[in-house]
Amino acid sequence: MQSTSLTGSLINSGDQPRNKPVIFITFLLLATALPFIAGPILRSVYSGSDVAQQLFYLLLMVGGYHQVASVYLYFDDDAKKIINQHKWYFYFWPLMIASSIMLFYLLDNLSLESYLLQIYAMLTIYHYQKQNIGVYSLLAPNVGFGRMLPIERGLIMGGALVGMLVFTWPIDRSLFQGTVLSTYKDSFEAASLILLCALTLYTSYFACKNYLFIATAQRQYLRAALLLSLVTFFWPMFIVQDKQTAFFMYATAHGLQYYVFIIIASVNGDKIQQLLQTEHIKGVLFRHFNLILFIVLTALSAYIWKQLYLINPPAIFNFSDTEIKRAIFGLASSISLIHYWIDGRIWKIRHDDSRKFMRSKFQFLFAK
Repeated sequence: MQSTSLTGSLINSGDQPRNKPVIFITFLLLATALPFIAGPILRSVYSGSDVAQQLFYLLLMVGGYHQVASVYLYFDDDAKKIINQHKWYFYFWPLMIASSIMLFYLLDNLSLESYLLQIYAMLTIYHYQKQNIGVYSLLAPNVGFGRMLPIERGLIMGGALVGMLVFTWPIDRSLFQGTVLSTYKDSFEAASLILLCALTLYTSYFACKNYLFIATAQRQYLRAALLLSLVTFFWPMFIVQDKQTAFFMYATAHGLQYYVFIIIASVNGDKIQQLLQTEHIKGVLFRHFNLILFIVLTALSAYIWKQLYLINPPAIFNFSDTEIKRAIFGLASSISLIHYWIDGRIWKIRHDDSRKFMRSKFQFLFAK
């Protein structure tokens, strides 16, 4: 319902751009905060409620499927300007990533797979926190005054280090058996907890000094709260006993954040703005078309992704059915890494073309 309200407001408010920052900020904040509240609540009634169980796994699954939403970018007019200029990056290297992971799983080496999973887990945490930097950089000037400071970027990335150190397990810790992080797991967890405490204390001090204990007219309560929440994004790993619930809290928040970003991207852009100014009806229709295209592509890609994990292939050439299944499993597993690869370029505003892309999609944030 939130997505419907968001996109409906955006689609029908072409002549009311002042409403857009409020809508965007509200839904991005809700996407960040609600999973941290909903996860423990759903889990607390989990055992006695089938509805709570189904909703818990539905939200977790939908949050995870945000990774295939990147497919939409290949069909977006503004994103295609970047993609067509860097075809090796967006076509060749994703194919190489998929091929490499497929080959990796064909080797059938449990030790190597454990290290691959370990690297994947750390990349996932890093990716989550890089997105949080994007969230903060867009929201900070709108919930407070001034752009994100270098020290704030550093504090948020410090949170990434906390997550990477403590994330020595997925849901099933046995997958990491025999790796370095498994051997020294307690030491890594202790180090990450110390780092989390240090970051929490320093961020609290920084926020109080710069945003809270200042002249009343310049106080920035929401900015201070947002900064602290993003720096300590992975606190559930230490506090929440049920690790699946802990994972639900920050992983679902990340997924919902991404949906907000890409839904906004689908209903905004240079072509849409030009049509709204010259042929308003066509502009509105094109917005609806892009939104429907995003939903269809994401749903179809999610379905195919799920089926890849369930497929039972026959033997092909000299490869047994088991080997083919392992290769397909590798292909399915590579989708997450490809998502990280694509997002690592499209949304990186230090590149001129990405900066233009962001401005075309989020004009309402940059309007004076």
